[in-house]
Amino acid sequence: MKFDWEETIVGLATPGGTGSRAILRLAGPRSHEVAASLAADSLPPIPWVRRGILSMPIRLPSVHSPIPCTLYHWPRGASATGQEMAELHLPASPVLVEQVEMVIRSLGVRGAQPGEFTLRAFLAGRLDLAQAEGVLGLIEAENNDSLRIAIDQRAGGLGQKILALRQQLLDLLADIEAGLDFVEEDISFVTDQEVRNRITLAQTEIDEIIQRFARRQSTRPLPRVLLLGPPNAGKSSLLNALAEQSHAIVSDIAGTTRDWVSVRIDHLGRSWELIDTAGLDDSTSSFHTETSRQRQDLLSQADLVIWCQEIGQPLSLLTGLPHPLIVRTKGDLADEVTDGRIVVSSQTRQGLDRLRDEIARLISEKESSSAGSLTPRVADALDRARSALEGARSVHQGQAGQELLAMMIRDILDPLGEIVGEVYTDDLLDRIFSKFCIGK
Repeated sequence: MKFDWEETIVGLATPGGTGSRAILRLAGPRSHEVAASLAADSLPPIPWVRRGILSMPIRLPSVHSPIPCTLYHWPRGASATGQEMAELHLPASPVLVEQVEMVIRSLGVRGAQPGEFTLRAFLAGRLDLAQAEGVLGLIEAENNDSLRIAIDQRAGGLGQKILALRQQLLDLLADIEAGLDFVEEDISFVTDQEVRNRITLAQTEIDEIIQRFARRQSTRPLPRVLLLGPPNAGKSSLLNALAEQSHAIVSDIAGTTRDWVSVRIDHLGRSWELIDTAGLDDSTSSFHTETSRQRQDLLSQADLVIWCQEIGQPLSLLTGLPHPLIVRTKGDLADEVTDGRIVVSSQTRQGLDRLRDEIARLISEKESSSAGSLTPRVADALDRARSALEGARSVHQGQAGQELLAMMIRDILDPLGEIVGEVYTDDLLDRIFSKFCIGK
């Protein structure tokens, strides 16, 4: 993400649509000037050097009457981004908010890019990188567990531990390198036992953090993959084939599945709960009404929906399905495939590996854009730091020399710095902040 720090930006900080309040957020050196220029009447002197709240009706060229607005303002150094900042709290009318933003942009203010407010906060030192990712986790949290993890990360629970650990290792490196400057005088600033103890303490702390991540993963519910489709479409056979054992009753009689059946699937390092549901039926009986209600409950909790329909049959998707993966079943009954869909056969095992691969890929993509996605980047950095620490321990035990030990400790500092943003690249920032929404 490339931007000019001296540009003033604007973005809608609340969800679109109608409501009681919409917030237009400005950040940059002209925030106060631009916000004040919208006032419908002359304003009394405003103490911009302090944080403040001001009732400030605004006027638009296309609207006859003043529009109620509350102005919140922060001085440079006291805002979330470290810059001048202002927020216009308006009635949440989409048309009204759009017109106000258009007027602001006409005054030379640029529309904010996704995540740019949080990125400015990170670059100003108001947040570390782990906390910035916690903001993204809060935005995308889908359950209480992911919300709790995101709040903890946003509050700096992880970043503070990593920063403290990195500082301890920096102190150790400084002591070792100071001794290198006086090696000819045989002066040492840290004993071998102290080096061993500090390396052991760092290993213990990294192991505790990794175990903490492991506990988070183990308590997180498995992604739910839902099999949907018309009766007798081969869903139960497909569940059994993918699980490689019999879990669901299979029959040529349509409507055999009367309740939902689930099984855990592990593939390519991913795990998910595969759920077979009763076939869609137009019956209005009380039983089918209850089955439909149960299906809707499962659908609302599904991370991925697989629409199963026998090959050769006209495709008839259920209205409103959220981007289903379409699978043609009973592929052994067709001479050739023409529609480009994934084709499977529970009898011949045709297409099963491809389907497992595709489910794992889609689950991985979903996890990488949610609060749980913070784990892979951090876990990878922690693994590299732990490996480097083990290397440092081996070098120290082998008496290979202080120069090599210092080099090994430097190799520990970089991955720890990546976690909190002490060490970063533009590509890394782009990957993280491009997932944000505008106004955050």
